[in-house]
Amino acid sequence: MRKLYRLRWAVIALIALAALWASRRINSRLPEIPHLAIDATLAAPPHVSAIITQHCADCHSEATRWPWYAHVPPASWLLERDVARAKRMLNFSLPLLGQRDPASSISILSAICKAARSGGMPPWRYRLLHPNSALDAADQAWLCQWTQATIPYLQKITAAEARSKNGKATR
Repeated sequence: MRKLYRLRWAVIALIALAALWASRRINSRLPEIPHLAIDATLAAPPHVSAIITQHCADCHSEATRWPWYAHVPPASWLLERDVARAKRMLNFSLPLLGQRDPASSISILSAICKAARSGGMPPWRYRLLHPNSALDAADQAWLCQWTQATIPYLQKITAAEARSKNGKATR
């Protein structure tokens, strides 16, 4: 009986230490400036910026709002991994062209529209805990219109870069 009592307290102590460790780790990664002006880095109309801020910024920006369960393992580990993975794919706190070359940005813009239309974003795990995060048809249409309008601009930049590289190569 005494061993069971000690084992129970040891498990509780381990869980408490894990929670403290996870909490410290997540809080150390919070940005010093909580909102790095997503609107300033996006060449998007205000209503598209609002959609991105409301539905995408928690994972795809430096303005992540960590919920209470982000400090409790193992949820904290899953959340940190998912957010880090999302930011590697696309970080709206950085200029879209500053993250990748124009050709890659074109494929990212296409992927944004495709993910929005297919219901792939936000992911089902996020929507499960945030029921208002699902994109409605109007939000999907606005995102796709913005991405489709931005792609020709990036294609012009890509073509200009290709011409300048070819011009330098022939000299």
